[in-house]
Amino acid sequence: ALLAFSRVTRAAPASLAQVWEVGVGPGPDSLLPSPDCKTVAVSNQGKGQCTGGVVCQLIDPEGSVSLVDVATRSSKTVSLGNVAGSSDSALQAEGVHIPLPLNAMVYFDDFSNKKMDMVNFAEARRKYTPATMLEPEALAWAPDGSKLFAALQINSAILTVDVATATAERLTPLGLQDWGASGGTQGLDTVRDNACQLKHVPEFS
Repeated sequence: ALLAFSRVTRAAPASLAQVWEVGVGPGPDSLLPSPDCKTVAVSNQGKGQCTGGVVCQLIDPEGSVSLVDVATRSSKTVSLGNVAGSSDSALQAEGVHIPLPLNAMVYFDDFSNKKMDMVNFAEARRKYTPATMLEPEALAWAPDGSKLFAALQINSAILTVDVATATAERLTPLGLQDWGASGGTQGLDTVRDNACQLKHVPEFS
C-alpha cells in the first residue's frame, strides 16, 4: 500500500499522522511523484516469496506499476502482460533476461533430487506467465509527465509506460555487457575491500 502522512517541519514539529492509504500491487519497491505532483508512481516488483515449512512453496506474482491519483486517492494498475507476451522464448530472443524460466522450474521439480527437498515450484508453475519474471524497480518520469520509465534490473531492460492510458508501451532490452578486455569498459571492482580497483573479468552481465 501507499501511505500518505501529514507534513512535519522543524519550525512546527509534531507527530506524524496518516492521512490516507491506497492499495498498490504486490511487492512495492520504489515510488516517485510526477513532475506536477498529481500522480505517484509505484513500481511493484512482484518478487517471488517462499511460504510453507521445511520445503519452500514458491509464490511469484506478476510485476506491475501502480499510478496513484493524489486528488482522488485512486490507483490504476499497469499490467506488463502485453509487453511480456505469452512465452519465455520470445522475450529471450529479444534480449530480455529471464531469471527463472518455466522450463527451469519444470526441470527442478521433475529431475533435480537436490532441489526437490528444498523448493516446490508447483504453485508458481500453475500460475506462471512471463510477466511473473518481470520485476520493475527504479522509476523516472518524462519531463512533461506523459511517460514513465521503470528499470527492470534483473531483466536487463527498461519499461516505458504511457501514463494517459496506464498501459505498458514497450520493453527495451539492454542486452549483455562484456566486462572483458575487449568489451570497451574499464572493468569491474569485484573485491569488497573498501578500495576501488577496476579490472577486466571474463564475464557478461
